[in-house]
Amino acid sequence: NKEYFNEFEKRYDDGELESADSIKVVDSLKFVTPKGKIVYGGGGIIPDVSVAIDTTRYFSGMHYGLLNEFVFNYTDTHRKDFEKLSLEDFLTSYYKDYQLLEKYLESIPSDHVKVDKEDKQNINLYLEALFVREIYDDNSFYKVLNQQDKMIERVIELNSEGYPVAQ
Repeated sequence: NKEYFNEFEKRYDDGELESADSIKVVDSLKFVTPKGKIVYGGGGIIPDVSVAIDTTRYFSGMHYGLLNEFVFNYTDTHRKDFEKLSLEDFLTSYYKDYQLLEKYLESIPSDHVKVDKEDKQNINLYLEALFVREIYDDNSFYKVLNQQDKMIERVIELNSEGYPVAQ
């Protein structure tokens, strides 16, 4: 069903991913769970806590393939540098000061790419995560990539406040 597959796009267009106030509820379908939580039928699950989508973390899709190729080639030619380097040492001493990002930017055609300060930060985070995945593992990749994820930050904050995450 075409409508089903376009649901995410519709929610994005309606602003539901940016603001909880944009989520449509049908009061006549209000239901109280045995634990006292109010839920609504007729449109899917409405979260207790809403975190707006972070549209600042994106960059041009052109970079994805180029970044993967750069990371593969760089780690392949610098394999000895990483042999005895722990993940923590890599993150704190090897990968620093945008040095690898600058090498990446030098390796791509300058007339194809305009990279502003925000793009640089986002590309750098993704580049760091790619290096970590190539050298270490997928879990470390997600650990690096999600270190600035607003949703995960909010879950950790709620958990530390004693919010009942699972009911």
